[in-house]
Amino acid sequence: MEKFLTEGWSYFGTLRLLIDSVRQSLQAANATLHTEEFQMIAEESYDLILVEMFFNNFLIGLGDHFHCPVITISSVPPTEIVNEISGNPSTVAIVPHFLLGNVNGMTFFNRLLNYFFVTVEKIIWKVIDWREGVYYEANFPSSRYKSFEKMKKNISLFFVNDHFSISSPRPYVPAVVPVAGINIKQQPDPLPQKIQEFIDNAEHGVIYFSLGSIMKSTFLPPRILDTILNVLSKLKQKVVFKWEDDQLPNQPDNVLIEKWLPQSDILAQKKVKLFICHGGMGAMNEAKYNGIPVIGIPFFADQRSNLITAQQEGWAIVLDLYTLTEESLLTTINQVLYDHKYRNTVQHISKVFKDRPMTALDTALYWTEYVIRHKGAAHLQSRASHLNWMQKISLDVLIFYFVLMVLAFKGTIFVYLKMKNIKIKLRITKVTEKSKSL
Repeated sequence: MEKFLTEGWSYFGTLRLLIDSVRQSLQAANATLHTEEFQMIAEESYDLILVEMFFNNFLIGLGDHFHCPVITISSVPPTEIVNEISGNPSTVAIVPHFLLGNVNGMTFFNRLLNYFFVTVEKIIWKVIDWREGVYYEANFPSSRYKSFEKMKKNISLFFVNDHFSISSPRPYVPAVVPVAGINIKQQPDPLPQKIQEFIDNAEHGVIYFSLGSIMKSTFLPPRILDTILNVLSKLKQKVVFKWEDDQLPNQPDNVLIEKWLPQSDILAQKKVKLFICHGGMGAMNEAKYNGIPVIGIPFFADQRSNLITAQQEGWAIVLDLYTLTEESLLTTINQVLYDHKYRNTVQHISKVFKDRPMTALDTALYWTEYVIRHKGAAHLQSRASHLNWMQKISLDVLIFYFVLMVLAFKGTIFVYLKMKNIKIKLRITKVTEKSKSL
């Protein structure tokens, strides 16, 4: 986890961490297939397999093993691998890459940058896809199972963490279903009594502090932790603090620590005024849904771009971990707490986010049952999923017409020159005959 602190802040650091994540994810998924627990269920029958797309796509072979449809779910908006497999149209010219965030218009420079990011992503996915293919063949040999390529074409549905209300609108084929907010409860569960009483007794409101499930607060450098705690101790508000240890050194009186917290249920509390977080997409969606402004401290991957987008939209402020001071943190907290534009902006975003025919969870449930009812729902599949990249952009057709036009042009020139030669020969013949008659 130290690498997240030292390398995750940059694009190149993210790339290095991505390599480690791919290796670890593949190894973990492969090990799972060989556990005693999995072997106990390997001969059972199932109606559907749900696979999270996180560098473990070879697990789609389970669909062939259990003879049932496969649905994948992704924690990010549609990646290029999802677009390629599903036949979803590429949006490189109109939708910023999720690592770029919300750019100010798709100008020539932004499209140039976007094209670069998408191209790099495609190259990375090709390498990952090759590695996944190796694991697929090891666990689902071609002598007994469908090939990896064939199984990718047989995925029934793709759930993606996206919705037009929280990102740039984009086209979707029927087999790609946006379900951003699927992790959010429509009706929050009751909080543990200790937490509920702490929040209820907060006369000036509550600040919720959490760095997510991967990046733990206990990993913070001592200087940064002291800075944060010193600032929190000066506030009138109470603070619910996710701390993954039994004790917090120099814990202020207004801070409640817990190793695990029901985040969605806490953010739904009316007394919560501010969310200090890492900027993960799940956390940002929960903040949007509940209308809570954010102060973000990003560490890795899309967290910085998520927070910069929110900052541009006017409901968040991004702070850098290594330049963080007591003065900058205290000023920022007071700014977000007492300047009502931050809360007003995110409250409006919340209304738009919630305004949909069905909740994200209900949408996912409907389409899951739909796939089961229709035995894989092959009719949802786009024909583009069976075309290569040349065919998808009709490059082969354009080349055919180009060759046809070239041949037609050359044919026309050939006929023209032939006719011209014939005319010249006729003139020469006439002149010769005329001279002979004289």
